[in-house]
Parts: sequence; structure tokens; C-alpha cells
Amino acid sequence: LTGIEVQQIISMEAVLESIIKNAAEDKDNPRTPHTILTLTNLQYIRENTFPRILQFFDESFECHLSEKNLEIFTLLAKMESSIFGNYLSDLKVNLRDILEEKFYEINWATHTSNSFRAGDYIIESLMVLVTVHSECYMIGPQLINKILKEAQFFISKYLFEAFKPYIGNISSEGLLQVTVDLQFFQRVLGNLLEKDTKATLIACLQNCFQNDVPRMQRCIAETEPIVTANLNRTSVQFASFE
Repeated sequence: LTGIEVQQIISMEAVLESIIKNAAEDKDNPRTPHTILTLTNLQYIRENTFPRILQFFDESFECHLSEKNLEIFTLLAKMESSIFGNYLSDLKVNLRDILEEKFYEINWATHTSNSFRAGDYIIESLMVLVTVHSECYMIGPQLINKILKEAQFFISKYLFEAFKPYIGNISSEGLLQVTVDLQFFQRVLGNLLEKDTKATLIACLQNCFQNDVPRMQRCIAETEPIVTANLNRTSVQFASFE
């Protein structure tokens, strides 16, 4: 019976080995629908397929293999973590490149504007998240919140650090622009906005206003119609977040 149990585990390991080989093809380009499909399959195998196989095995041979702490589930968890990590790393590189290019196009010390439309660094970052939502929606909808959580927090942390050198040296209209941008970002995400993301963005805005909270609150109130106008103008672009 022990020999049969070993063979059963070996057969399950063979399934994972074939998935690993298949996933390795996407190692250098992990942000593809194939990666999402692989993650979805691994989750299903972990939560449904393998437990059912082990249950059937136990019933057939009157043993308790499913009750043992099998190493194969540890391996499965490591596979999911590694593949998901590669996907996120590639996503964050994409977001960083956009933020670095678009954020520094603005001269915050002398910035002036008549329209106060949401900045390109915000719009284009959000469009990447729209793409992620689209990539996951049909294949792995259960991954959407998990990926967006990591991505939005990465954006907020990037902006928190990026604004630091400008503290005390942002023009009056630059402060209006920052307020519009960060409020717009939060309102576009709506219910998808994470608490940590919101807290980081608020801290970023407070830094920009040099902790003058009353002035910051007045600016938020004054720019609310502008933010709303931007939301209406881009409603089709970001409809997937609703």
C-alpha cells in the first residue's frame, strides 16, 4: 500500500512538472493571458482536483493519504507564488516606466494650467490597470482584486517618493494639479481602492501641502468639480472599474 501511495504522489507531481515546463516558456514575458490561465489552473488543482483525487484514493484503498501533510501542496503553493511574482514584477516595471516618463514631464515648481485635466502619469497608469482588468476578466476574474491591490499600492508608493524632493517647492497651481490627480486616481478606482493605497496617497498630499491640513482640505473641496468633470470625461475609459 505504501508503494501505491508513492506512485499516486509521483503521478500528481508529474502533472505539476508539465505545468512548470509550460509556464517556463513565459518566464521572459509573463504578462500574457497564458500566465493568467496557468495561475487559474493551479488554483483549481490546489482547491479542487488534487483534494478530490486524494479523497477518491482514500475511499478506494481505505487509507488516509489526504490527511497527511503532503509536500506536493507546498510545491504547488511555491509554483503559484513564483509565477504570480513574475507577473507582478513585469507589471510593476511597466508602471514604473510610465510614471518615470510622464511624472517628470511636469515642472512642479513652475507648473501652471488653465484646464487642470488629470495628468498623463495618472491616466496612463490607470489605463495599465484597465488592461490588467481586461486580461483577467475572462480567464481569471478571481485574480483581479489581488493584482490590482498590488499595482495600485505600487503606484501610490512611487508617487509618495517621487513628490518628496518637491516638498516646499511646488507652485500654487502645481498643488491644485496634485490634488486633482490624486483625488481623481482614488475616485476612478472607487470600491477597488485599498485602505493602504488611500492612506499613502493622503500622506503624499499632506507632504505636498507641508502638513497644512486645513489648506489641503480647502483645495480638495475647491477642486472637486474639476475632478468630477475629469471623471465624466473619462467615464468610458474606466468603466470596467465600476
